[in-house]
Amino acid sequence: MRATFSNHDDSRTDSSLIEAFYGGEESAFATLAERLYPKLKGLALSRIPHSEVGRYQLAEDLVQETLMRVARTKDRILTRWQHDKSAVSTWVGTILKNLILSHLRTQKNRIRVTSDLWSSSNDPENDRVENNLIAPSRTSGDGQSCDTDVLERDACQQAISALPQKFHILINMQLEGKSHREIASSLGIARSTVTYRIRSATKILKKTAAV
Repeated sequence: MRATFSNHDDSRTDSSLIEAFYGGEESAFATLAERLYPKLKGLALSRIPHSEVGRYQLAEDLVQETLMRVARTKDRILTRWQHDKSAVSTWVGTILKNLILSHLRTQKNRIRVTSDLWSSSNDPENDRVENNLIAPSRTSGDGQSCDTDVLERDACQQAISALPQKFHILINMQLEGKSHREIASSLGIARSTVTYRIRSATKILKKTAAV
């Protein structure tokens, strides 16, 4: 459900309101949030696929999370809005867009069936989603669909845990939904290194799964 903000009759600009909030005027944020909410909700709905279950509730949840993140910048100077960078609405909209993108990426990685671990394809440049490693199902040798049961999943997790540390970290970050580019940025290494190591790790996992 949408939170109820205090509706102040305030003619100040968005930038004046957020600066007043940073200065200690809590009511200024309530006014700003109430003003931005409709546009943020519309932005969220325009970005969330119509096929997404609970789309309207999800949009509200993501807008609420966005506003909470904006509020938290009051105590985090380095993440605050900066008047010389962009308009307040643009800045807040960017936060929301990133949250939506993160959510959709995570959902995709939970739902899409991987081909990295179980596929027999040797084409490294195919159109597979690079983040997908663990499949909810796979195909057996006779071509029949074979569901991955709990034991199989546990075995795979054990195999991942047994990987050398340099592989273990990369695989776990990828399973969290991070792209190769994001992993490289987080670890301070080249993206090509991330891709090479993850491919090496999946080869080890495939051999382990075949045993």
